[in-house]
Amino acid sequence: MKKTTTFFSLICCFVMTCNVFAQSLSPMPDHVGQNTMPPYAQERTTHWLTWASNTNIYHMIGFNSTTQYYAMQRFAASDLANYNGMQLTKVSFLPSSVEEEPTSATYTVVVYTGGSYGGSYLYNSPGTLRCSQVVNDITFGTWKTVDLNTPVTIDASQELWIGIYVVSYSGYAMSHDDATAVNGKGNLMGFDGDWGTADEFLSSTDIHNWNIAGAVSDGGNEQYIDLQVKFINNGISQTEITSLNVPAGSPMRPVVVVRNDNSYQADLDYTDTVFLRGYMDNVPVSTHTLTDPLASGHGVWMNVTEMTREQVFEGGYCGTTHTFCYEVSPTAGWNDADLTNNRACITVTFGNYDQLYTITVLNTDNTISPAGAVAAFPGENKRFVITPPEGMVIHQVLADGADVTEDVHTMFGIGKTYTFQNVQADHTLQATYQEGSGIETPTLLQLSVYPNPTTGTLHVAGAELIREYRIYDLSGRNVLTLNGMVSELNVSVLAAGTYLLEARSDNGIAKTMFVKQ
Repeated sequence: MKKTTTFFSLICCFVMTCNVFAQSLSPMPDHVGQNTMPPYAQERTTHWLTWASNTNIYHMIGFNSTTQYYAMQRFAASDLANYNGMQLTKVSFLPSSVEEEPTSATYTVVVYTGGSYGGSYLYNSPGTLRCSQVVNDITFGTWKTVDLNTPVTIDASQELWIGIYVVSYSGYAMSHDDATAVNGKGNLMGFDGDWGTADEFLSSTDIHNWNIAGAVSDGGNEQYIDLQVKFINNGISQTEITSLNVPAGSPMRPVVVVRNDNSYQADLDYTDTVFLRGYMDNVPVSTHTLTDPLASGHGVWMNVTEMTREQVFEGGYCGTTHTFCYEVSPTAGWNDADLTNNRACITVTFGNYDQLYTITVLNTDNTISPAGAVAAFPGENKRFVITPPEGMVIHQVLADGADVTEDVHTMFGIGKTYTFQNVQADHTLQATYQEGSGIETPTLLQLSVYPNPTTGTLHVAGAELIREYRIYDLSGRNVLTLNGMVSELNVSVLAAGTYLLEARSDNGIAKTMFVKQ
């Protein structure tokens, strides 16, 4: 009892000579702070240890002369049962200030383990100091998160004390919430070598729970992002849409944007694989991956072919309306701060065909594939592969009786092909063969182009022999024709992709592949 009396005499002297005070909300509105969102606001129950409340209002404690103290939160062994063996990796706190009272203070993060609490400063001890880390770059009124240089492993058989050692020179250096104090846990204070609840040292004040929190990791990456996905009308204006019309004869190819709107670590880029899953009428239909980095606050957009023309027709979607959704998710080890924007849905209406066209293959020897009466959708590019019988070459190819032999070209890995482009009527196709060269005339020497890949200009060696260039995409469609006798080809109008360059001369045809970036 004598120790208590002496102690309170000392504190009274301290209050009188140092003018200790704490400001509360109601009588001192100038000292109300608008609390920025605490980092544990959404992950608090699973990732953060704290007794502080997620509140938009906080109180401030200030001193008008140099004062040293500890603002601490205590976690008993029973509070740590779910975190045994995990690591305390970060400490976050809210320093405070008001415009009328500029604050000058220094801060040090401290972590203790193995402490004990007996209900009075006479019987309390934080235990062994495990971390002491000076904090720089303070912005008053904003939560400061500190990555511990040496994470502290949690032993659930021992207490854990997390706090801030404050040297306050003037103004308001620390804040606390306006919720009910978790007495003996959220409102501990250290002063002059003693440890207890704040009201034991500052009897004239009402300290609630210090605005302090500690992040716990299971050893994986403690990384927070906010992935989101939405449908957009195109990759230029990126206007968000809620419905999509798929014309008859077209594939279903929605344009989507995936963003990383980081809500916790604002400068953290997402560099792992993003998974994008498609759902038609809530049934999973596809999975896509995105490996491009997602810089914080940025996104990427893409065209994704969900259904080809054939799949739309064969699946019975023509003339019907459905709900299509995308759901985005990160790889393991990343915590998505807001799951409410991870799925976006649109209404998709598929156009109906007025009719289908037929391309009749007149050859019955299976040298043209597909064979027989082949259905073609309106507007479709329909490609056929022509394979001459052994020992023979193509002599002539006839489309609707007209000679189209010049339009036959070779696609790597596929063979010789002819393509009906933008089908809008019925057609016939026939090929004849002969022994000898036929269209297999001697070709030019090796066609050499550079740079490859190119961003816009393609240089051709030996161009003086070439009378015409034809460029085909991988579907066999002629996308660009250029006059010959030039050594530089402007291909800047082409979309990024792989193309076949066909050079024609009086001596034959030479072909090579190139990539447009």
